[in-house]
Amino acid sequence: MEQQLVAEMVGVLQTLVQAPSVNGVHTEKATVLALAREAQRLGLDHTLHSLDEERPNLVVSVGEGEPSFLFIAHSDTAMVVGLRYAVGTGQEELWKHPPFAGVVEDGILYARGACDNKAGMVCGLYTLKRLADTIAKSDDRYRKLGKVQLAIVADEESGACSKIGMRYLLDENLVGGKGAIYGYPGTRVTIGHRDIDPVALGLLRFTIEVHGEPVHVGSSEWTKGIKGANATMALVDILSRMEKHEWPLDEHDSFPGLNFVCTPGTLISGGTYESVVPNYAQTLVDMRPMPDTNVENIIATVEKIISDVITERNAKIGSDKLNGAMKIKARLPAVFIPKDHPLATSCVKAVEKVLNETPDVGGCGPANEGYMLIEKGIPTICGFGPKGGAPHAPNEWVEVASLGSTVDIYYDIVCRYLDL
Repeated sequence: MEQQLVAEMVGVLQTLVQAPSVNGVHTEKATVLALAREAQRLGLDHTLHSLDEERPNLVVSVGEGEPSFLFIAHSDTAMVVGLRYAVGTGQEELWKHPPFAGVVEDGILYARGACDNKAGMVCGLYTLKRLADTIAKSDDRYRKLGKVQLAIVADEESGACSKIGMRYLLDENLVGGKGAIYGYPGTRVTIGHRDIDPVALGLLRFTIEVHGEPVHVGSSEWTKGIKGANATMALVDILSRMEKHEWPLDEHDSFPGLNFVCTPGTLISGGTYESVVPNYAQTLVDMRPMPDTNVENIIATVEKIISDVITERNAKIGSDKLNGAMKIKARLPAVFIPKDHPLATSCVKAVEKVLNETPDVGGCGPANEGYMLIEKGIPTICGFGPKGGAPHAPNEWVEVASLGSTVDIYYDIVCRYLDL
């Protein structure tokens, strides 16, 4: 790609990251409208679709007829430490540059959302622009391309199970295709996810809540054990047993280097006041099942651990003041397409052509919405895009030069896969 176009893409990406869209803090509207304006400038057909007007989805289209290929990127981003928690803790200082500035240094653009997933938005848009230019000046072969779409979806970061973004567009038949690519960073051909790649691992995320009885810690009732039940310590006991439990280390050929993993206590909260026995405690647990993991058995094991702890602790204090339960927040299946699927091989050949290297093919650990597309019958590469890193972490980045090469690769994939 010409350097002038790469510079143009960088400018668009900077505009997008300078419109914060942290899930739970901002809406995606400013980011989506900024990309819609760019689609308008490039002369591309585009429409907004939303269940929530403040959280719109954008569909950009090139060509005519039935949907033939789909690019996807989400417009919301992960949290920046220091936004939700007290500024001044020093955590925000882990960033080399302000997280919403889009500073370019030594060929790297730093920003929250740089690679996850706003660079994917830009690469998808400019791929459609290149296809539109090709159609305008080509023979009938390219006029039979069908409709290639770019879907910019809201609310992915809430757990890849939102009803207002990707799911809404699919349920309303607003997007489709014979194949799809979710524009996450990296040229590893992700055929699924444990969360999603061309293969995808699953996701089981749930909260555990424990309720007890409050009482002043200096009171005689607490001292003598007449009143009070410590919900926090019961929760600590539950988390400790989960950590020590021998979970099945399920593996799968599509996910080399990965197995079932349980991570208890990714978030934790509890108590009401520093001098009161905590009557409430809550935690979040994240598990990543493999395709062959018996999730129902996993859930039953967690419920038994909770029940055992509550029963034992109530017996110790001679009451039934403690109670606890799990509540599933997100449950996503592990999905994949075969490594030799034409979409996967088209990706490999495109990378070999553009970058002169052979990419790995396999599944990934993080979850995304690729399972929605695969279950809808749309073969999907669950993660494939520009070179970048540190998503959800300080100093998230994307390599500027890879923006142009990604458009070259995407363009070749569409032409190759659709046999143009």
